[in-house]
Amino acid sequence: MSDLREYHACFEDLHDKQSWQEDREEYLMKQRRKIRQIHQEFWDLPTNHQEKPMVFGSQHKNRYKTILPNEHSRVILQPEDPESPQEPYINANYIKGPDGTHNAYIATQGPMPNTIYEFWLMVMQNVRRGGECDQKIAMLTEFVESGRTKCAVYFPTDVNQVLVFAHGADDVLSAHAPPPNATPDDCGAQASDSVWLKAYLDMLEDDEEKNDDKFVHRCAFVIENTGVIQKTGYSVRNLCVRHFDNDGKPHRFNVQHYWFPDWPDHRSPEDLGVVLDFALDLLGNEPQDGVPLPVLHCSAGIGRTGCMAGILNAVRQIDSAPVNPSVDILGIVCNLRLQRGGMVQNSEQYELIYRVVCLYQ
Repeated sequence: MSDLREYHACFEDLHDKQSWQEDREEYLMKQRRKIRQIHQEFWDLPTNHQEKPMVFGSQHKNRYKTILPNEHSRVILQPEDPESPQEPYINANYIKGPDGTHNAYIATQGPMPNTIYEFWLMVMQNVRRGGECDQKIAMLTEFVESGRTKCAVYFPTDVNQVLVFAHGADDVLSAHAPPPNATPDDCGAQASDSVWLKAYLDMLEDDEEKNDDKFVHRCAFVIENTGVIQKTGYSVRNLCVRHFDNDGKPHRFNVQHYWFPDWPDHRSPEDLGVVLDFALDLLGNEPQDGVPLPVLHCSAGIGRTGCMAGILNAVRQIDSAPVNPSVDILGIVCNLRLQRGGMVQNSEQYELIYRVVCLYQ
């Protein structure tokens, strides 16, 4: 464990008056030495990458062929059809909290067109395990960065937009407005299920006629954006998710979707205060037990995702000892990599965790 005060001077603004009480060159040298020490600390960490895929036929569902879920902590999805010969697969891992014993988050890659359905299946099964409370998802990437696709569009970004993702269909099946006779914000209203089911079946029929695709399964997720709150540097969406099985039986749940789009891949955001605000907002005031595990993702699910998991665990570690706060960032990142190899991809991201934690007092 390290005393937080040990690092404050390391990241002080060089124009702070107190910084110049020491000899300028000596101060700069101490600061650089401490930062170099942090970077060396990172490079000495083992990566613990999963060397080869353990699930046959899963290669096309991994965004990057060298970034695979570690087998012992892999999220295993339950098949919707027990008689199905192939189990559903997702590149995701359970991540433990600061105590290193209890699962606290799910870290995953950004959904691909052919994994969106499995992503939402994972979320639904996570909600069921967590007592049907609201699910939180943290997205730490843009859909496209520098001309490269980083994440498929797996949720409706605009208010009142509806996206449908069917089992067996790659990418979005349909994009629609809500049914005209559906009441707004009625995610918990059973009376509206028949309205949504009819609308979904109409969407499915239209899609089959348009694409001449008769093999799309009727299991589907219908996702409605019911509201957006814009905050400084990020946004929070309320998503009403309806899942229909083959018999048309619905299951409804709410998702709070936190989106931080301006975090460059392999680098640090400009405003570290926004990073801290995002993390604290994501943690909220809820008890960590008895709720669905927050789902964290960027593109690969290890860099920005690892940073956020590290910050969340550091904040929780500090809060567990408010009288003499201390934090073990090295230990935190080591534990992250035990669950998902390569978490926190470079020394700049590792330094970012230190910097953000120093803002939290």
